[in-house]
Amino acid sequence: MSTGTEGTAGTNRFAPPTAEVADVATGDTELAGRGMRLLSVIIDGLIQGAIYWILTLVAFRALDPASGITTAARFTTEASRPGAVAT
Repeated sequence: MSTGTEGTAGTNRFAPPTAEVADVATGDTELAGRGMRLLSVIIDGLIQGAIYWILTLVAFRALDPASGITTAARFTTEASRPGAVAT
């Protein structure tokens, strides 16, 4: 039975890499304080809120029949509109 590993000279293809990592952190970095983290969370929330608000406006405008951009409005014929005279 063939396992597809012939010719690999016994190496394990699922083994972790053995390369040397040269850019390991030394541990002298300073973490952000509570105030800075709070400010970043507030800014992130405002950005996400603005994006969701814009997407909601676009979605509701697309679903509004008065805007005329729905698929139902595209396929409406002149004869099916109220007050139209069929010829």
